[in-house]
Amino acid sequence: EAGLTGGIAYDIFNIGGSNTSKDSPLNPADIGSLNLNGGVRLNYFFSSRSYVGLQLKYNYLDYKNKGGRSLAGDAVTMDLIFGH
Repeated sequence: EAGLTGGIAYDIFNIGGSNTSKDSPLNPADIGSLNLNGGVRLNYFFSSRSYVGLQLKYNYLDYKNKGGRSLAGDAVTMDLIFGH
């Protein structure tokens, strides 16, 4: 089975962890971005309920890291999926 796949998400990650020491060079910050993605998927069924799949997606990202290094750029992801 083959087809198209897509999604909309909001990705967020934390930089700096929980270290709040004045000596730490990192100030904790949350950085997020809208994630619009689309791609193709391929599923191979072993039986009516079990399958292995491969999914390849292009992810449009727009991270804003004010005052820090640029996080510009999109991503390509590949997922190996086992289902039952």
